[in-house]
Amino acid sequence: MPSSLCWRLVTADPVVPAALTRLAHPEPRQRELAAAELGDLLRGNALKARAAETVIAGLVDLVLRDHDPVVTEEALHAIGEGLPHRDPPSQLVMPLVQRMPSLAPNLLEHVFGILACTRDRAVRPVIKSYSDHAVPAVRDAAADALTELPPTTLLHLDSSAERSTSRSRAITAAFASAFRAAAPGNVVVHRDLHADPLPHLPDASLHWAQGLRQADASPDQAAEDLQRRLVAELLSADVLLIGFPLYNYSLPSSLKAWLDHIHVPGTTAPSAISGAPLAGRPAVLVTTRGGDYDDGSVNEGRDHATPVLELILGEEMGMAVTVITTSLTLGTQPEQVDRSENEYTDALRLARDLGARLGRAR
Repeated sequence: MPSSLCWRLVTADPVVPAALTRLAHPEPRQRELAAAELGDLLRGNALKARAAETVIAGLVDLVLRDHDPVVTEEALHAIGEGLPHRDPPSQLVMPLVQRMPSLAPNLLEHVFGILACTRDRAVRPVIKSYSDHAVPAVRDAAADALTELPPTTLLHLDSSAERSTSRSRAITAAFASAFRAAAPGNVVVHRDLHADPLPHLPDASLHWAQGLRQADASPDQAAEDLQRRLVAELLSADVLLIGFPLYNYSLPSSLKAWLDHIHVPGTTAPSAISGAPLAGRPAVLVTTRGGDYDDGSVNEGRDHATPVLELILGEEMGMAVTVITTSLTLGTQPEQVDRSENEYTDALRLARDLGARLGRAR
């Protein structure tokens, strides 16, 4: 039988439940005709949004449980033809991914088109995994579908006050260059937080999503618009890259201002109203430190920058955090200089390798 979602109808049109019921008919031909009928309804304007989502859910359910290739193709065709006329949530069609390994090449092409219609970055790795498929037509269809998705984007933040000899800037630049070159169309959005500093939050209510603020909250509109742009910039990025030195054992104030703008429970931080929109997304932290902060050193435990970002981006927001660290940038003793140079060389190599890998993988 179709999933229970199929019966949550919000339309009085009797054709919809009748066609959905026939998706469970014992005769394949009847299931095929029902799928075609539902596809016609999706292409037209007869269904309201909620009813259309119910129909799509029923067709997805049919693909998952029906192994008749003709029925499966008709159901996929109906979904694919209807999606351009709708704007359904991507999770509605994501279950199709479960069926992809067992589908014939011509049916995979249908699924690629359906996933691409969502314009959801989450489907990119799924489609990209078929770029090396043995069948040329599948490879070509996957490549075409990828062009329909938003470009793979890196949000690159720098915060060092040193503009010319900053090692954190040099390392993030190496990462960004490798990321940009890793795949055609990759986009790098660069924000220099020192050259173009953000204001501090002028109103405490901006620490919360609008639905979680106190009833009498009325933040400045310009400040709210700026926060909205910064949050959108983060949410639209596939990878986050942050370069920062350790200043006075802590973050540069320019980076702290950015963090205060984008750490918003109910928007970027998980909550009942937002879910976890950044969960699993890569965040690469590039930090440079003038001294030695290793375990057992005099400065052990005095780095109050990296742990804060790991806590907020990693534990709070659920991002997958990687840290690239170089130390002793202010060292003067020969052994300190040697260690500093070796760490810097290793950091540049790691940044290039990681930038290229993430640029290809997203």
